[in-house]
Amino acid sequence: MDESSSVIDEATASSKAMHEIADSFNASIGPGPPRSVEAAPIAPQTNSGDKVVPLSPVQRSMFQTMSKSVNIPHFLYTQVINLTELTSLRKRVADGATQHEKGSKLSALPFVVKALSETIKQFPIVNSSIDTKSSSKHPAIIEKAAHNIGVAMDTPKGLVVPVVRNVQEHSVFSLNKELQRLRDLAGVGKLSSSDMADATIVISNIGSIGGHVLAPVILPPTVMILAMGRSREVPAFQKDEDGKDHIVKREEVVLSWSADHRVLDGATVAKSAQKVGSYIENMEEKDVDSKNWNT
Repeated sequence: MDESSSVIDEATASSKAMHEIADSFNASIGPGPPRSVEAAPIAPQTNSGDKVVPLSPVQRSMFQTMSKSVNIPHFLYTQVINLTELTSLRKRVADGATQHEKGSKLSALPFVVKALSETIKQFPIVNSSIDTKSSSKHPAIIEKAAHNIGVAMDTPKGLVVPVVRNVQEHSVFSLNKELQRLRDLAGVGKLSSSDMADATIVISNIGSIGGHVLAPVILPPTVMILAMGRSREVPAFQKDEDGKDHIVKREEVVLSWSADHRVLDGATVAKSAQKVGSYIENMEEKDVDSKNWNT
């Protein structure tokens, strides 16, 4: 036998042995879909001078929530809202209201929170969650009766999302006072777990720090989140009584929405967002102390 024949025979024997091992392994695990093999986690390399900082409780909570959000298909929608009339209304109301009525400084946030709540009455699906536990094959939508709106707040210890409960039963004045109460507790780290539980939809007022067009991340189990950008004054065309265009100063803000596309289609997101915008742009003084704008 020459040398080349010997090499071929050895390769054939080796291949046969490998097939026998594979057959034996497959027989031991039984029939079924292919199984993936997870690689062992690799610890990040640290160098001299690096500092390992454990996650704080707030950061651990955010890590867990955002890890779940990765699996949600986000539908993004943005719109520009004219805040000029609302700012004028806020100033008039603030000048005429007592401290007891309005609480602290009256910002645009409680108006937006209330506008979202009024919109939920017409589009209840945006205030829902997905039930996959009852039946994994037939998931269901749970439309929440309570408008428990979470409001993301920046604190010295990190981002927290306290919840304003039953917004449908609030006026703008009472919302302003409740938001200030939660803000005060958040600032000193005194929010309880119940203060941050059971949000049915979320608003991020990141514009108070900066930014205009945003891409907020949904916080499960909610299916929608709204992010408010920073308002700014811009030149805009406006027609006078004779139909002539004039350049005027307008205050605008960009509202950025993210919706769970497994539940909310684009048309529903657009219609509900436009309804919120309509409420904000057409606010009347009588609405400020009213609990129901649709009457």
